[in-house]
Amino acid sequence: MIQNQKRIQIGLFLVTVGILIKAGALGSEQIRQNWIRDQYESELADARLLNGRKKQETLKKLILAYPERAEGYLELLYTFQEDALLDEEEAREYRKIWKEIPEGWRENLEQILQKNPEEYQKVAYESGITCWYYDQSIRGKKDAAQWFQKVTKIPEEVCGDTELYEKSILYGKLGQNREKWKKYDETGENDGLFLLYWEDQKQMLEKQGDQIGMTRLMLWKETLAVWKHYMVELKETGIGQKEEEELLEKMNSELEQVPEQHRRMQEIKDRLLADEQEVREMMRRVYQM
Repeated sequence: MIQNQKRIQIGLFLVTVGILIKAGALGSEQIRQNWIRDQYESELADARLLNGRKKQETLKKLILAYPERAEGYLELLYTFQEDALLDEEEAREYRKIWKEIPEGWRENLEQILQKNPEEYQKVAYESGITCWYYDQSIRGKKDAAQWFQKVTKIPEEVCGDTELYEKSILYGKLGQNREKWKKYDETGENDGLFLLYWEDQKQMLEKQGDQIGMTRLMLWKETLAVWKHYMVELKETGIGQKEEEELLEKMNSELEQVPEQHRRMQEIKDRLLADEQEVREMMRRVYQM
């Protein structure tokens, strides 16, 4: 158990501190901070060597032991993303953990991490990304929207990464567009909806950068899914075939960077290439109408 190990290690640490202080080697606070940092990094490195549920459970214990540090939360989110699916149980457990109160604290995990806005911002943004792309349930996008909103509520003067803020604003807009699509599907009322989507999606593709990774692949996957569903509407909005083809070429260029040894990314790449063929066939039919 991490907590029991931590108590034993703290006891040994206090003995060492007493010896060093008497010897006049270091100040007690500096020693304490150095020890906590080294111990945390060691436990985090050990957790990264694990897989599956064991890794998730170990990271949850690490988060409860060091609730003010962002790395454990982020590593847990990256673990959820590895198989490109945040399942119902994982999503439920992740929502639950934020309400837990660690031993020795009065606040829950979210309240503790919020005391460090820059760290909280990183975790809130990555939480939004995980829910947006990897939670396929009906509440995935809603949970994502709530996390992105938390990023944008952090005061600008303490906002450590304005890029995360700007991308969270964009995800909020894309989420609102999706809600409006439901109305369009029922009533056919467009009101410039697809032009707004097109501009926001292009901006997102630009802001997210072209460094290939799981999230970048999932963004392309979602982009092609929308095109397949609303190709006629995009044409009627005034989006030209040439613009769409240019983005497809950009995607193809990025797909060449997918590591051969990354099995899951290769699977998504293959799916994207198949989707591309469907999209190109739709483009030929729709733009000849």
